[in-house]
Amino acid sequence: MKEFTGQNSPVMKARNRTAVLKLLLQRGPMARRDIAAALMLTPATITNVARELIQQGLVEENADLEVLPVAVTKKPIPIGIRADGAFAVGINLGFTGIGIGVLDLKGEIHALEVVYYTERHDPATVIAQVVETVGRVLAASAVDPTRIIGVGVGVAGVVDPGTGTVRSHLSLGWRDVKLGQLLEQALGRPVTVINNVHAIAVCERLYGVASHAANFVEILVSTIVGAAIVVDGELHRGLEAAAGLIGHTRVVQDGPVCTCGRRGCLEAVASNWALLRDAREAIARGEPTTIQDVEALMAGSVSMVPIYEAAKGGDHLAIELLRRQATYIGSSIASLLYLLDPDLVVVSGPVLDETIDLGGTDFLGIVRETAREQAMLLNVPDSRIQPSRFGLDAVTRGGASIVLDDFLDTAPFAERRRGPLPNGSFKTLR
Repeated sequence: MKEFTGQNSPVMKARNRTAVLKLLLQRGPMARRDIAAALMLTPATITNVARELIQQGLVEENADLEVLPVAVTKKPIPIGIRADGAFAVGINLGFTGIGIGVLDLKGEIHALEVVYYTERHDPATVIAQVVETVGRVLAASAVDPTRIIGVGVGVAGVVDPGTGTVRSHLSLGWRDVKLGQLLEQALGRPVTVINNVHAIAVCERLYGVASHAANFVEILVSTIVGAAIVVDGELHRGLEAAAGLIGHTRVVQDGPVCTCGRRGCLEAVASNWALLRDAREAIARGEPTTIQDVEALMAGSVSMVPIYEAAKGGDHLAIELLRRQATYIGSSIASLLYLLDPDLVVVSGPVLDETIDLGGTDFLGIVRETAREQAMLLNVPDSRIQPSRFGLDAVTRGGASIVLDDFLDTAPFAERRRGPLPNGSFKTLR
């Protein structure tokens, strides 16, 4: 995820390929001379790089595409990313279930499936569920398995990405599970394991609204609340790869008990499970509400749909819960703005997929207003706090993006014609 810069030194050929590929991802098809100008490389260098990338099946020419008109005697033929140049499998090992999808080199999903965990949460059972679902998703995608370069897993917990070990997944009750190693054995592919919000940030930088931002913060508001920090185009992981765990910072003294065991954490008051808990307590107190499926909600349902639907209908309780959630998130963003002063804050989560009037404004409007009021020493226009362009599949996309981003950054391209990519193909999955 480095900035797009090029070098003419022969030893930098691989980096130049990376720079060209990432520039094309960011800007779309371009003429070779424009690529050379953007990367400050010679036209001859770009001609050679383009030839190699075309031979490797990662870039293609398209005379039908338009480029900016210039005074030249010959119309330039733009080159662009070939979507089927490489694929990756993304896995979201979430709080309540698993999302699995196949992403192409342009960041498009070819197949996606979401399943909930079974009653058993031990690693062997969950991995078997993952393997079975991967098999179905691959079959539905119709993607050539030999073009899949790896598997990326975003985990709702603390991860050691160097070893692929899940140090803590509170929902599953996991501690120090060697997930990467176990999945590699089961799938026959390289596996990268990373925190789920970190994964979204990489996807946002590669394919999303942060593609032009060198410094930004990603915020996920879902069953958990978490953040990821990107500095100078690089994901900041931290000493223990746990940077951004804002969900476990205390915001309410002696507040509700969090899943981590402490009281008053941001996640304990502003996550979706916190809203559902508060809704149950309000209903138990006899507060009037039009929330549907109350029986399922009181029995422990994790679906936010009844809350969203009630809020759309003007239900006071549902609206108040969502306004409170947005205020907590906005307040935390204000702290991050003061601490990091990023170019951009990107907010992701299921509530952003909903159009809900929360009293003359929507969820993001309250987030922005709160952040602006509490970070009054800074300039915080609406454009500085943006919604993610990715929805419920954000972590799944992020898992695959980690693999594709590493592929682009390391540029391990052999001198080959189009054919099987490194590491063979998936084992037969049934």
